[in-house]
Amino acid sequence: MSILTDAIVEVRKALLADEVVKKHCPADHVVPLYFTEDFEKEGTTIDMGDYIVMAHEGLDFDDNKFGVYNETYHMLVNCVSTDYDSSLEMAEAVRRILLHLQNTSDRNIAITDFRGEAAEFNGRLRYVQILRYDYGEVNPI
Repeated sequence: MSILTDAIVEVRKALLADEVVKKHCPADHVVPLYFTEDFEKEGTTIDMGDYIVMAHEGLDFDDNKFGVYNETYHMLVNCVSTDYDSSLEMAEAVRRILLHLQNTSDRNIAITDFRGEAAEFNGRLRYVQILRYDYGEVNPI
């Protein structure tokens, strides 16, 4: 797997194991925004109920004449609900999980931003809590 796939798989696995996340979202409601061959689209009905959507926002890398020696992916986790308090509760669970992974992962993980928004989706107001985290190599090439 690539580091980008790792950035989603490792965090998604931790999210799916969390009791607060399970309370709000079935497994098919914790999904990457763009599916790859590593993920199977499970008939997700994201227009109903709470859900968490993960996406990559960008990539920074350091290189020199010998090649790339550091890659950091900028990732987003969006906690979406029709209930403001539920969106905050999911976001707090995500924040707690990311902080735990920051101390236990083989990769560098750091939360870099946390913000909230409201948006209309299919005629219903949704509250979206957005956490941005960086996911990078600890000891690259």
